[in-house]
Amino acid sequence: MANDSPFGVFDVRKLIPILSALYVICPIDFIPDVIPVFGWVDDVVAIIIGVKALMKKHSTP
Repeated sequence: MANDSPFGVFDVRKLIPILSALYVICPIDFIPDVIPVFGWVDDVVAIIIGVKALMKKHSTP
């Protein structure tokens, strides 16, 4: 079987909160932060995605 590994199967969804946090602190953005309101929108979306993924990961047994 494929799940015979003692370490289990790596779940890529575990990386979503980490990647969203790295995106927020990274100086390279889709929309530059120097644009007052629109520059922060992509950071807020990344934070929301990371928090939702983290909550979903911890709510399921």
